Amino acid sequence: MKIQQGGANSLIIYGEFSILEWSALAHWLRDNFRQIGVIDAVAAPESVYVQFDPVRIDVFTLRRKIRHWQPVASARLASTQHVLPVCYDPAFAPDLYEVCRQLKVSSDQLINWHSNQIFTVEAIGFAPGFAYLSGVPDTFQLPRRMRPRTRVPPGSVALAERWSAVYPQASPYWHIIGICPMPLFQRSAEPPVMLNVGDTVRFTPCTISEVRQWLP
Repeated sequence: MKIQQGGANSLIIYGEFSILEWSALAHWLRDNFRQIGVIDAVAAPESVYVQFDPVRIDVFTLRRKIRHWQPVASARLASTQHVLPVCYDPAFAPDLYEVCRQLKVSSDQLINWHSNQIFTVEAIGFAPGFAYLSGVPDTFQLPRRMRPRTRVPPGSVALAERWSAVYPQASPYWHIIGICPMPLFQRSAEPPVMLNVGDTVRFTPCTISEVRQWLP
């Protein structure tokens, strides 16, 4: 494990750990040391970023505590499995047929793969609650759109390169193949985001009527 100073009140932890272990470390720091000065800990595919209050805990004490972490014991608690509904109807999937054309598959084949694949949250970024979901095989990868539309509805389900994703907010996008009516980011909730690094996600098809029951 390597610990570097990220700023006056932050550390970046590097090492040879799995996504699940990085997530476990971030959980461990937040759960055990917030009361003594850790403000937040955010996991990424190859690191953890830690923000702390130097008035409440000095950097040397925090470094010592981090080095006491045991990954094998804590990793079991870090991952949550999510099943998210997705409607793949063309009314909510403006790029579905174009994606199928580029991949040379039928819409049934694309939907069957996407709704049976187990994805892993590798990173949170770009926008609050936006999760980069790994698990797209080579045969279903395609480049990002050359000219993305500037705004799509929250919940839009996308593909690009080796990622799938659900847009928690209206924003520019990749290739939209469906919509997830379940909110992944709610500012007033605690915590505000549903997905965390190391979690797994499986999509399950739903109908237009089910989507309309969810959406405002």
